Amino acid sequence: MREPLYFLHVPRTAGTALTAELDNRYEVDDIFPGSVLSQLAGSDPGDLGRYRLFRGHFGTVLPRLLDWQVRVVTVLREPGAMVASLFAYVAAQPWHPFHPRLTQPGYGLAEFLRDPGCRVLTSDWQARWLAAEPPEGDLAWATVPPADLTGWRPDSHHRPLDLGPDELLGRAGATLDRIEVVGTTERLPETLGLLAARMNWPPAAAPGRRNVSAHRPDRGGLAAADLDLLRELNQVDAELHHRAAGRLDRGLAAEREQPPSAPAPPATVALREAYEYDVTMALAGRGWHPRAYDPRLGWHRWTGPGTESVVELPVSVRGRVQVEAWVVAAASADLLSSLAVSVAGVDVALAAEVDGPGVVYRGTVAVDRDGPVPVALRVPRTARLGDEDGFGVAVTRLRLTPLDASTPPGG
Repeated sequence: MREPLYFLHVPRTAGTALTAELDNRYEVDDIFPGSVLSQLAGSDPGDLGRYRLFRGHFGTVLPRLLDWQVRVVTVLREPGAMVASLFAYVAAQPWHPFHPRLTQPGYGLAEFLRDPGCRVLTSDWQARWLAAEPPEGDLAWATVPPADLTGWRPDSHHRPLDLGPDELLGRAGATLDRIEVVGTTERLPETLGLLAARMNWPPAAAPGRRNVSAHRPDRGGLAAADLDLLRELNQVDAELHHRAAGRLDRGLAAEREQPPSAPAPPATVALREAYEYDVTMALAGRGWHPRAYDPRLGWHRWTGPGTESVVELPVSVRGRVQVEAWVVAAASADLLSSLAVSVAGVDVALAAEVDGPGVVYRGTVAVDRDGPVPVALRVPRTARLGDEDGFGVAVTRLRLTPLDASTPPGG
């Protein structure tokens, strides 16, 4: 069995966008459901071997648990942008222990940098994530209660504050050297492209921006002395970011030097019986939000942020088929009556019927197409959902059923 993939997510490095792209590559049951160390600590260590993807803020704890028998990817960010993002994020999160401090009247990015009490956030944040090492006893899962390991987390990134820059760089650099794919936030599409090549995946689409801090302060408004302080506090992070960019350049160059080879065609089967895709499965397609879970609706994906969302189904079709799409919610009620579906570019005349908590749309269409067959859902516009724009309808599954006796060749 291939080693699992672990995205070592340093907070505020655009990791939410990368996580969404990684999740598309795996089925729900293959993904470790947690994203923070307390969830890892509360899991059964005997179950970890069944997961193929881990992504979260587990630092070096997870690789140590797996004896580094895991493929690791991480992303680092230009330190100035990192500090500004951290400030905006913490200031917007009432639960965060630093929130009261950052929301005092007159407290801005300059005050954040000058505040000795915020050094854990403003000084080499990324290096501390890579350098922090839990006590060896914390890894003895059979004897250490989860609460004790969970309690290690708050001070795990404070502890390296006592390290000098050389030791901090040495420890963080040693961790970076053990990571297979290293990229940068500023070059996220290239990072994902390199990872796809290393994992032998189809080429990746450019990831969208997610979890972006609102009202991020502009570093351009800082005085020269504060800019100097920002650089002084993040010398190790600057060096690590430089190394990450170099690693990415070398990795991409090595891939370009590989002999060109035709990509393997997608595995497809002839549609001789109903084929059903549900959103817990890996996604081949475009134009979807990350899958989400709701106790009432179950697993679902929202269309968006554009008006067309496509799933590539691994089937070949010859003849008439019935297409069905289950929709459990809409960002605006009018989108339910204006939803359009096409199969292999052929529009389908739809009828809608209430089904459980949502609506199932059905229609028939004649298709002559080798696989994969694209099924597209289109809405005339998107709408706002909560604090975000770009949502259409929430889909749980799609199904194609052959209606003709004839079947396509092969498969």
